[in-house]
Amino acid sequence: MTRYEYHGLVGKGTGDDGENHEYDNDDEDDEDDEGSLLEEDDVPGFQKRYYPIMLGQVIQDRYQVVRKTYWDECGTVWFCRDQKTNGYITLKVSTATSTEFNNHSVNRELRNYRYLQSINSTHPGRSFILPLLDTFDIPRSDGKFHRCLVHPSTVSWVQGYTDIKSEVYSALQALDFLHSANMTHCGGYVEQGVQDERVLDAIDYHKANPPSEIKGHPVYICDSVVVESASYKFPTLSRFSTSIIGPFDATEAAHPVCWRAPESLLQTRDCSHATDIWGLGCYVCSRLPTWGGLFSPYDSEEGDHSVYLHLAQMISLLGPPPRELVAKSPLSSLLFNNGRQLIPPTELDMDAVESALYPGERYWTSSWAQRKVAGLAEVKMEAYPPHPLPVRSLEKLPCVLEQDEKDRDDFVDFLRRTLTWQPQQRDTAAELLQHPWLKEFRHMGVFRKIYCSLPTYEGV
Repeated sequence: MTRYEYHGLVGKGTGDDGENHEYDNDDEDDEDDEGSLLEEDDVPGFQKRYYPIMLGQVIQDRYQVVRKTYWDECGTVWFCRDQKTNGYITLKVSTATSTEFNNHSVNRELRNYRYLQSINSTHPGRSFILPLLDTFDIPRSDGKFHRCLVHPSTVSWVQGYTDIKSEVYSALQALDFLHSANMTHCGGYVEQGVQDERVLDAIDYHKANPPSEIKGHPVYICDSVVVESASYKFPTLSRFSTSIIGPFDATEAAHPVCWRAPESLLQTRDCSHATDIWGLGCYVCSRLPTWGGLFSPYDSEEGDHSVYLHLAQMISLLGPPPRELVAKSPLSSLLFNNGRQLIPPTELDMDAVESALYPGERYWTSSWAQRKVAGLAEVKMEAYPPHPLPVRSLEKLPCVLEQDEKDRDDFVDFLRRTLTWQPQQRDTAAELLQHPWLKEFRHMGVFRKIYCSLPTYEGV
């Protein structure tokens, strides 16, 4: 599936000039313009799905739009000024949905927030969860609506800045609370807030990237909100649209692709809170400034995720998986020889593998099936590691070597306790909070003060 960097919106709205604007919502595909940033056929029917927003527009008679900061297939995210409090908020606007009970990601996220609100707990980790301040719906003429969630303002990291330990400690506090409440996060990790919102006053929608006119539609490029690192406050855990309450199996887990745990890839159907711990270990490595991450499991220019390539990269780093883990997988005989050795890619039966990964009708929606129909389903051998697999080690990873020598051994041990094949052998969030790599936080009263000063989510 193509992965986009930004998304534009079309339709009607009040612009920063106070005038009403209307843009062509014609669904016909035009000729691609040279240098276009986005074409309609890249996001089928997006005019009918996304709510049209103009910079400077005031939504719900309260939130004035300043910047677009993110988009995905589920909606758009905007940095706004709250005209009631004169502060700043983050506004998520979903794509069109027809009922609050369907499985749209915004409905799942709202249900999860309401569940957390119902938990009667004084656990300090709940203060490290991004609060939900408000929610409302914007109706459409076709009977559908756009659901909106309002959070405190969050900002982008200054390039080169990292305080990874505070991120990890905050995430572990939040995860420990979630796991005690029988919820698995299954999502991205932390959002960064600011201590003093006055630093955001200089951010003006008049100075944002101007929209580009592409096929008659304005396209706003995502424009990061960046402040000086001195203004940061402790991060909070966010993105609960993929979180799961209670037990679940691998077909339900939806961690970001590069952070998926072995039991999720192998579909062992015994996933647990330990999948969050694996994801945290991957996140730590991806956040350090000189390295992109532990795994890059894509086998085509289209960015198709390859379970085989992902497992091969895990084996290269951690050694072969335990036979007991592989034996639980419906993919064991398709991917492994002798219980734990990967079959060479030249000997793979990719149709059988994909049919097992996507049983029944789901096979025909898989990227492999679509590429096969198009005659593009050959395995690209250059993307696959040679046999025998090259050996990597945690100690030699760039993200480890860039650590201070006094921290290096503790950091490697921390990673080892998160990145183990067997989920039951990973440390819990509570155990990792006591790890020597994070020892400075255990002896500081600052976190007790933060518990009191951070807002908790509202009853919405």
